[in-house]
Amino acid sequence: MANFLNVPKTQFFDGNGNPLTGGKVYVYEPGTTNNKNSYSSISDAASAINPNTNPVILDSRGEAALVLNGLAKLVVTDSSDTTIYTVDNVSSEGSSSDRIDSNGNEQLLFSEVSSAVNYIELTNAVTTSAPSITSAGDDTNPGLTIKANAAGQVTLASQDVPVTADADTIDLQTGGSSRADLNDSGLRLGGANARVTTVLDEDDMSSDSATALATQQSIKAYALGTAVIPSIWAAVSYSGGTPSLDESLGVSSVSDIGTGEAGINYTSSLTDNDYGIACAADSGTREHATTELYTGSHSIVMQNGSGGSETDRDFYTAVFDGD
Repeated sequence: MANFLNVPKTQFFDGNGNPLTGGKVYVYEPGTTNNKNSYSSISDAASAINPNTNPVILDSRGEAALVLNGLAKLVVTDSSDTTIYTVDNVSSEGSSSDRIDSNGNEQLLFSEVSSAVNYIELTNAVTTSAPSITSAGDDTNPGLTIKANAAGQVTLASQDVPVTADADTIDLQTGGSSRADLNDSGLRLGGANARVTTVLDEDDMSSDSATALATQQSIKAYALGTAVIPSIWAAVSYSGGTPSLDESLGVSSVSDIGTGEAGINYTSSLTDNDYGIACAADSGTREHATTELYTGSHSIVMQNGSGGSETDRDFYTAVFDGD
């Protein structure tokens, strides 16, 4: 960054403390006698145009507008080229805490802490690599704080994925739309609807929360604990008017007890008749009727839409405890 060596001009003095009228300032690359350009304005220095003469000739008050780009070595002489002093590795930035741009506006302000041990490193990069801002110092793991003033926002943005943060909300966006935002009320996805505040592991879902998610284990436990699961079921297929048992639970056998009617016999008798029965055919539009439920069996009558009996129709049936 370029800045005036001493705003707005730099004044030089002779060995007696008098202004170095007509003196000269030779500008070299640090540690060498290779000429280095200086400029009379920040805008010229920023664009590397209109360099000063080298040496720079001082006016009647021993002054000159002197702006450097980076470090330089200065050799100051009188008008007869007698060296008064040499200073190496000097910069226009000097120790000033304020940096201004080519328009004269404030661009960067450095603040300091007494007895500081940690600092910031700014590192440039080669092609395909990214420059970095790194915290460093005497501490083992110094952190890095990026802070907006008052209620202002901190925005970290690439071309497509901006992240904004203020005192209340962190918002992650893609394609110009919020995908996830976090505040004191919880995490919200998609920029709308409910926020999530926690993840609970409750098998009975007793909290009945509108802002908590459930773990896989608790969802499974709740579903198994509240689902209506048949205590007896059977998959029955027909062939030539004879039913056969394909798969089942709690069923010992199936029998043909009439046209379109099958009997499902249980492995163990039910304690009462307080049970419900479901039945469905494997294809087509059919109506199915339970003729009667016994403690040890039930029968299924297969009927069509007109009330007539259906034969050779595979079906599924299940018994649910009414308690």
